[in-house]
Amino acid sequence: AMRMEEYGKGDVIATERNARDSYLLCIDGALTVLIRDENARSQRSVLFHILGGECFHEEQLIEHAKMAPSLVGGEKAVVLRLGREDFQHAFTSWQLELLERKLALLSSVPCLSSVERRALRPIAERMTQEKVHANTVLIRQGDKAQRLIVIASGACRVLMRTSGGELLEVDKLQGGSICGEIGVLDSVPHTASVVSASDVTLYT
Repeated sequence: AMRMEEYGKGDVIATERNARDSYLLCIDGALTVLIRDENARSQRSVLFHILGGECFHEEQLIEHAKMAPSLVGGEKAVVLRLGREDFQHAFTSWQLELLERKLALLSSVPCLSSVERRALRPIAERMTQEKVHANTVLIRQGDKAQRLIVIASGACRVLMRTSGGELLEVDKLQGGSICGEIGVLDSVPHTASVVSASDVTLYT
């Protein structure tokens, strides 16, 4: 069986007591697995998040049964609930659609627009999606360059600290922008910091 479900922020989707042999494919929004905080048993801590394009097998909750895990809506979310066989078919289709989205995003980046899609495919296949809130430091000036970032949506500020200690905003980035490439390509520390100015969806 396969059905689409919608959840709001904080809605309980599953616990270890009612976990079924079902897979949940997060189509949009985000889900969160919460566990009991051993230091404050009346409170819950975040174990991990599930974002759009990611899946979760409900029986994984049983692995953390001693900490009373629960799967809840991290924000308004659309979920596809499937049995094991339906999941395998749907997940393959979703992965192909997600790959097409990544290729379209890479092709929209000015410095990559002239590169053939088949050459971009290996990069797209390795890209993972992240969602961050405003004022999240994505790249820190002076840190070792280990990744480049493609911004899918949202806005970021590029900040540079001068030798005199003054922090200057030198650029703004929108969806379709790339950052961190100078450090990665030239094998040098990041020359500036990048901070999200809004909620941002990005690929790395």
